[in-house]
Amino acid sequence: MPLVIGVTAVHVTPLSSEYEIFPASPNGDSGWYISTVEFTFYAHDDVSPSEEIITYYKINNGAREIYNPSNKPRISTERPDNTIEFWSVDAAENEETHNFVNDIKIDRTKPTVTINEPQWGTIPPGDVPVRGTVYESSQGSGIKTVEIWFNGGKIPEDQITLSPSKDSFEWHFTAEKDRSLNPDVQPIGYRYDIQVRAYDYAGNMGEAYVSVQTPKSKSVYKLLHSLLERIIEKYPVIAQLLNLPIFEYIQDV
Repeated sequence: MPLVIGVTAVHVTPLSSEYEIFPASPNGDSGWYISTVEFTFYAHDDVSPSEEIITYYKINNGAREIYNPSNKPRISTERPDNTIEFWSVDAAENEETHNFVNDIKIDRTKPTVTINEPQWGTIPPGDVPVRGTVYESSQGSGIKTVEIWFNGGKIPEDQITLSPSKDSFEWHFTAEKDRSLNPDVQPIGYRYDIQVRAYDYAGNMGEAYVSVQTPKSKSVYKLLHSLLERIIEKYPVIAQLLNLPIFEYIQDV
C-alpha cells in the first residue's frame, strides 16, 4: 500500500495588505481633503490565491465590512481625525496584523457668510457700517481669513475688525451725497458694491454680496427751474421783466 505523506504549505512571505487612496494626496490646503476620499485595497499572499483572500475594513471604528472592489470604501465625514482600519484573512484563516490609516482630514463645506448690514437697496449718505457673520462647523478646518472687497478693490486687513474666532466682522465707509451741478447730467445716487469672502484652512471659500445706493437728488439747476416756474405761474409779469439770457438758459433746462 503506497505511503501518503501530507504536505503543509509554508508561508515564505507573510500575508499582507496595501492600500491606495484617491485623491492620492490632500486636494485642499494644510493637509485637508475637500472631497470624498476613496480607498482601494490589495492583498498579497504566497500560498492562497487572491480569490480566496478576504479583506475587511472599518471606518471610524464602525461596523466591519467586507471589501468589494466594485463598491470601494469611501469616507465623506467632515472631521479632522477620520480613520480606516483594514486587514486580510487567507484560505487557511490566517489573519494579518491590522493596518490603520489615521488623521484623514476632510472639510468639503465652504464657510457661510452673512452680511447683516447694510441691506440691499437705498442707504442715507454718511457713515455706513458693514457688519456680518461667518459660520464654520466645529468639525471643519476653521476660519483662516476674512476679506472685504469694496467696488472691486480689496480693503486692507488692518481696517477690518474681526472677532477673536473670526466669526464676525465690521468695517465702515462713507456714502456720499449726489451734488451734481451739471444740468446736462441726469442725477443718480452713488452706488457701492460690497463683497465679503471667508476662507477656511482647507481652502474652501464662502462669500456674500450686497449692492447699495444713495438716494437720487435733483441738480441745483433743476430746483431753480422748478422754483421759477412756480413764481411765473403766480406772477406772469415777472416773465416779461426777466427776459434775460440766464433765464432763457434756465427755461431750457
